[in-house]
Amino acid sequence: MTSRISSKGEDYIDDNGIRTTVEYTVNEEGKKIKITRKIKRTLQKSLVEHAVAERKTWAKFGLEKGNKPGPDRATTTVGETVFLKLTPGNKVWFKLSMEFLRTVSDS
Repeated sequence: MTSRISSKGEDYIDDNGIRTTVEYTVNEEGKKIKITRKIKRTLQKSLVEHAVAERKTWAKFGLEKGNKPGPDRATTTVGETVFLKLTPGNKVWFKLSMEFLRTVSDS
């Protein structure tokens, strides 16, 4: 296991866009260890509906006016929390409602 006391060694990006980071740490036995990380970042594009793309270009208003584009995590919520309570009686209720619908449709 290595300690997190480390000194940055090298950090460079090659022609293929792969970022290589080299760190040197000291383990519990006092030995120096070289850690090499290679990270490749790729751009992923996605298709959205025309209306969604148009809304993304709208200027911000209200308290958000003048802020950078995109949602601000401090002021924007994606949705609300919904609590779902499952009880063993749900199947019984479903059967009763189906029987009721059959009787109503037969009449």
